[in-house]
Amino acid sequence: MNAYSLLRLFHAYWRWVVVILAVIVLVRALAGVMAQRRWGRSDDRAIRLFSSALDLQVLLGLILYFFFSPFWTATRQAFGETMRNPVARFYGVEHGVMALIVAAVAHIGFVRAKRAQNDRAKYGLVATTMVVAFVLLLWAIPWPWRGVGRPFFP
Repeated sequence: MNAYSLLRLFHAYWRWVVVILAVIVLVRALAGVMAQRRWGRSDDRAIRLFSSALDLQVLLGLILYFFFSPFWTATRQAFGETMRNPVARFYGVEHGVMALIVAAVAHIGFVRAKRAQNDRAKYGLVATTMVVAFVLLLWAIPWPWRGVGRPFFP
């Protein structure tokens, strides 16, 4: 197995860690808003774990894209053709851009929540951030039923 295949496989499986941690943070934030709980260390820990997992996933994707994937070369050399082909456009442009947007939304939301004045505002900011980030994250993943899809477990 070569480096590209190994990294792609790890990237494909690591998405599940990111999705599961996103669900955990989202559920915790929504529960905190509804129950008007106090913000705790476990909330900070869940956000740190999700942020770290997301950052690793984006880093793996960037390494794959710029150093191993044929999509970077093809996109750079024939951008117009890439944009006309749905699969090439997804992997050459949309997938990576959306991943960067998800990471930006999550980090900006978490920084703003950290600076919030009270627990209710923290939970509200994290809940809003996670709803947006989660929807974008789900769109960015090449689910098997999509035209650009890949298997759940390659």
